[in-house]
Amino acid sequence: MTNALFTIYLFIVVTLVASAGMTVWERKAQCARRRFLGICAAGYVALAVGCIIATARSHMPGVSGAALGNLIILGGYMIVLEAVAGLGGRRYRALSAAVLAGMAALWAWGGVPWATWTWLYASSVPIALVCLITAWEAWRSPRCGRCDPATC
Repeated sequence: MTNALFTIYLFIVVTLVASAGMTVWERKAQCARRRFLGICAAGYVALAVGCIIATARSHMPGVSGAALGNLIILGGYMIVLEAVAGLGGRRYRALSAAVLAGMAALWAWGGVPWATWTWLYASSVPIALVCLITAWEAWRSPRCGRCDPATC
């Protein structure tokens, strides 16, 4: 891993940890959204842990570091999805479990020969889909506070 990429991961981790800390702090002031904010903070921490593991993936045996880092990062995105979907009373636990199991199976099937391809290409598809569903849930949520462009 080049120094520039390591620096980017470091900035991401620090930002995620700071976001988690501020979100936990905000839980004290926003009692009505306490559960939502707690789940978001957990998602940020999971993303930070996944990024830390991703920086050290080359020092772990086989594909274990890359697979573990990818699955934890994917899980972090899914935790944030669960929080946002919860605002509208919806859940994605079964879908999240299925996607994580599928990604774990892909890592196990691909192994070392397909590790680079899985890391660079295949792992981006479920992350992109989870981010798309999260954005869709935020748009649909009655409590996200969308404003009318005429009044903003």
